Amino acid sequence: MWGVSDDPDRPASARLLKIQSVLYENDAAALDRFVSALAACQVPAGYRLLLHLGDCSQQPLVSPERLAAWQRVFTSERPEAGVRYSFFGENVGFSRGHNRLWRELSEADRLLVVNADAVPAFHLLTRLSRLADRRPGFGAVEARQIPIEHAKRFDPATLETDWVSGACCLLDGAAFDAVGGYDELFFLYGEDVDLSWRLRAAGHRLYFCPETFLYHAKRLVDSQVGASDAERYYGALSSLLLRAKYGREDLNARPLRILRENPSPFHVRMLAEYERLLPQLTPATPEQRAVPSFTPRGDFVDLRWTYPLARHLPGER
Repeated sequence: MWGVSDDPDRPASARLLKIQSVLYENDAAALDRFVSALAACQVPAGYRLLLHLGDCSQQPLVSPERLAAWQRVFTSERPEAGVRYSFFGENVGFSRGHNRLWRELSEADRLLVVNADAVPAFHLLTRLSRLADRRPGFGAVEARQIPIEHAKRFDPATLETDWVSGACCLLDGAAFDAVGGYDELFFLYGEDVDLSWRLRAAGHRLYFCPETFLYHAKRLVDSQVGASDAERYYGALSSLLLRAKYGREDLNARPLRILRENPSPFHVRMLAEYERLLPQLTPATPEQRAVPSFTPRGDFVDLRWTYPLARHLPGER
């Protein structure tokens, strides 16, 4: 791990807000933009910041020189801040990556999980923190995403929501620690839903903050939302695992039949991976099973509207 130690002269009373991102073959210019945007963010009163990046790429994306440059940018207005970088040497996925970063420094009061392909608004940290301070039972609060807003429902009066997106959410550090972090059975997608349900089962509340946002670059195809092969594969696989974990294997009967009847490599691979992971699954407790409300077709999300979904992105086959 490469990094810069905490400032020994920082106020002892300052609470730690840790920002975590898991990288995988990210564009260098986009990473610079991400760090610069975070450096320009307002900092909640009484907090110090630590940005911790975990790299799943084949080769390190960040050199010591680049990290030092980011440290200078990140601390130019706040000397008590820090930047750390951990190269994993393997693609451990979203859940394992964030859990590893958290275990390296798990005493943070609050944890911001955010995608490094996003650009946060300057008021992201302060407005998420303000909502967290004012809402009872805070476990997590997510930001609004632009240009394509996540369409899941929230209560317009209380701002409570059923689950928070891992693209950008502020978590209570003690709550995240108490529920054991992310379930590492979920390699990509679905892990944020599972974490949300376990937080709610433990008595924590989840909120949506419409007053702040981050620009999260989603791809469009002919004015439609495009889904990559990875999104289609891991999204569907995670849906199967969520239903099984929360005791709704009956909802998997039809999709599993479709997988078994389709000889395409995509379907064969997904079925094999599901059957490999299923014995490793830790079933949800009765309290956790009482949280989700699946639709008759097995969906776990209640949407305010739906986007038309383009099957392929430019250049894909």
